[in-house]
Amino acid sequence: TVAYASVVVTAGPRLAKTIVVVPERFRSVLRGSMTTLLVLTVTMAGAILVMHKPVFRLAHENADSVTPLLVLLVSFVLRALGDLMWAAAIALKAGRHVAPGMAVLVAASLPVAMWLIPGNGQTGVALAHLFASLLIVTWLAWIVRRGLRDEAPDTRVAEQPC
Repeated sequence: TVAYASVVVTAGPRLAKTIVVVPERFRSVLRGSMTTLLVLTVTMAGAILVMHKPVFRLAHENADSVTPLLVLLVSFVLRALGDLMWAAAIALKAGRHVAPGMAVLVAASLPVAMWLIPGNGQTGVALAHLFASLLIVTWLAWIVRRGLRDEAPDTRVAEQPC
């Protein structure tokens, strides 16, 4: 939530303006936002991991198994990247491809979740979330990459008539 509110919400309009005003800078603006987002989310995930025992005790939860928490933290870092990729896809006017693809990916991840959760409890839920996050981030990265390729100016030298 903090990463979304502080990085993605501000990056979306910046990416949209950049693609219109200075399209050749879009990649560097996206890269800078991605770096900021990764630093913030990985730092916060690390802090949560370090502080999980007192927080879990405060919530009267078992703090012994760190595996589900670790898997969820990785998944949330990926989801934050997905939020930024979604903003980039919208800036590239490729947003109309996002929702149908996500619907297909959610449908594809349901059988995996139904397989993982019953035998693995909390860890299975975390792994199912990680699997869905990986699918979504991969899809969004593909859309953005394709949008960047389509948006790139033609660098071929024009043929001169003889």
